[in-house]
Amino acid sequence: MQKKAVESIRKATIITNGVWPFKTLNRLPYTLAMELFKRLCRRFPEIKAAYLRHSQALGGWTPGLSDIDYTVIIHEGLSAKQEYLFHEKFLKDYVRLKTYLPMSGEVEVMTVGEFGLWSKHGLRGRMSNRWRLIHGQDVRCNGCHSQEPPLNELLEEAFGLYEGYLVPKLAGRRSWLLDLEIERLSGKICGILGHQSRTNSVKEVIAALDMSCRKFIGENQTLQEPAKYDVRLHEMPVKECIRGIQDALAAMDEVRDAIYVGLSESAGIMLVIVEKPTTSDIIFEKFQNKYLIILTESMLEYYFRFHHPEMFPYLSCRAESMNGNSLSPKTPPSYNALKDSQIFNAVRSSVLYRSYITAERVDENPHYLLSYTSTLNYLRTGTLIVGDLEEIAFEGDKITYDEYVRLYKSSSEDSFGRYNLIKQVVEEVLHEIGSKTCGG
Repeated sequence: MQKKAVESIRKATIITNGVWPFKTLNRLPYTLAMELFKRLCRRFPEIKAAYLRHSQALGGWTPGLSDIDYTVIIHEGLSAKQEYLFHEKFLKDYVRLKTYLPMSGEVEVMTVGEFGLWSKHGLRGRMSNRWRLIHGQDVRCNGCHSQEPPLNELLEEAFGLYEGYLVPKLAGRRSWLLDLEIERLSGKICGILGHQSRTNSVKEVIAALDMSCRKFIGENQTLQEPAKYDVRLHEMPVKECIRGIQDALAAMDEVRDAIYVGLSESAGIMLVIVEKPTTSDIIFEKFQNKYLIILTESMLEYYFRFHHPEMFPYLSCRAESMNGNSLSPKTPPSYNALKDSQIFNAVRSSVLYRSYITAERVDENPHYLLSYTSTLNYLRTGTLIVGDLEEIAFEGDKITYDEYVRLYKSSSEDSFGRYNLIKQVVEEVLHEIGSKTCGG
């Protein structure tokens, strides 16, 4: 009932945004939400700074469609217990605020030191110089990120938005509001890549990504040392329901190939390869409610060589092509591409553990912890172990998956114990990254 009420209010807000006096009135709840968030921050001495991110900071936001996203920086030197108690209380109060003002969006919490490292990796870190300080003391360095972002940063951000946000929305139950969100997100992705989009459609997104991937791959053709993998994957049969989707895709002239990659017994991804970006809308329309990642050949090569190089070994024993003649890239990722990807993903996701730690799903899912242990092992040895977690012994720490599960679940009733366990591993990874990227 509450969800339907929120959607009705959002729809009314969007419809009346251009009509006086609603053009002004529709912005008032956003102003109230930001003011209440600032008051919330003042109640916590642990907070050193709070920033408004993205479109609200720059002024280009739409009431009813846009969320309000924040980044909170906390002081260094807090004990693990102090940090945990702060986050538990702060998050509880913020969730209460969101209940009444649902336009309140994500809050990322990090220490001053974590922010220093985070701001050096990726487009989001580079864009922090455009955030708006709304509370406390500015911790950003003057003159940082004055240069234009390189193409690989733009591509990683755009590809991440496409795969992580746009594709799930396209697989959802379509509605008027969802279509508007898809259009807004498509325009954002095209804007990141400097693509002039007339329609903000999905095919424009594919065209922009294809063009940028072609350019990036063309600039990175020199032979480099290949990445090192220790592959411990076993072959996995493809389920009949997956073959049914591949057969349906095979009947479409627009589809060149459909590659299913099995990540585990219960999860996988379907990569649909098209020759022309303009055909992507037809496929998404026909396969509504199906999670399909549509790629051109250039995008496919970028996907495995640069965006997800940790998945490249899956192509040899966990992937099945629709026509038996896979178009998947034959050139393996380079050592540097894998290293950059591991560091980028570890730094980007390091801000998540404080919010994940209180989520119910974490109680029985130690994969977040294990992914960091895997990264730590890679940073120390230069070889990435690729395999089902249940079969991996993390050699850097001489600990098996089963031992980690037991250790993790022993802390499941003790929220602080679980928090501290993950915090220690994440901090160890960030320290390792800092020493490698800063010459320490």
